[in-house]
Amino acid sequence: MGVVQNDKLDPVLAVSRDGRAESAKRLTKGLNVINLKEPLREGQTIKLVASFLPEFTKTLEKKVTSDTPKVLTVKDVLLTSSSATFTLAHDPNTDIYFTTSSGTSFYSRVVGTNRYRISAKPGTTVVIHSAYGSKKKKLTYKLPSATIPSVTLTDEQTKRVGKTLPNATVTLKNGSKVIATTKSNAIGSYTLTFSRPRAGTKLYFEAKSGIHRDAKSVIVKSGVRPTISTGTIRSTTKSVAVSTNVPYGTLYVYNGSRLVAKKSIGSTTTNVYIGSQRRGTKLTFKVVTPANRTNQTTKSVY
Repeated sequence: MGVVQNDKLDPVLAVSRDGRAESAKRLTKGLNVINLKEPLREGQTIKLVASFLPEFTKTLEKKVTSDTPKVLTVKDVLLTSSSATFTLAHDPNTDIYFTTSSGTSFYSRVVGTNRYRISAKPGTTVVIHSAYGSKKKKLTYKLPSATIPSVTLTDEQTKRVGKTLPNATVTLKNGSKVIATTKSNAIGSYTLTFSRPRAGTKLYFEAKSGIHRDAKSVIVKSGVRPTISTGTIRSTTKSVAVSTNVPYGTLYVYNGSRLVAKKSIGSTTTNVYIGSQRRGTKLTFKVVTPANRTNQTTKSVY
């Protein structure tokens, strides 16, 4: 958009940019607003021709110059394992692009107002450029080093142990309700404890450290049906290693209807004390998950 002062008659003003017609309108006395198809760029030649009649014209031709951009700051950075999305404050109509410190361009795309996503891993040094033609402002920015894995949750879980941004506030939300919060340590490790969610629930995970974020939505999946197995059990065996495909739940051991042992599962291998059992006894090993999925196996004592 441009402004033209007219104090004469009502001429037709033709505007061209680098020899190509841009717009034309009849001027009225006073200030006139001229709408341009796109912002002016440094180095372009703008020509204004005001005509009353073919023999009465006034021409103004100027080359566009620009000032150096004044504003370039990073307001927010959303990280994944392979990309960074920057929210920037910068001068309007500047060209924004990203390079390495050696000048190699990053692939980038605009994903929102003043938001730019580039293909860059955590720990990468990025140079952000804001330019009006040859006039540039740049900012060197180092992304924080962090392990940013995907987040998956099942309806069997009441705890998540993971990695994210170092020294971050970590939250898990169901809508606007915070259902768990904790802090990650200096290397990004954290443990979240929460009530067991239902399958299909959409949760929101966020770790925030200053202006840096690791954020993603998570759909709670149904847990798997457990499996259970043991090795050979002899009359001299007092402790049995039980293998499951899940690291959670409760292990029960029965002799008929009598409960021999009960133990919480914390890994896929659980050692359970059963005491001395007579040869020929049949023991039933049963696993029950938090979501009440079960499986069992029966073993004879040799």
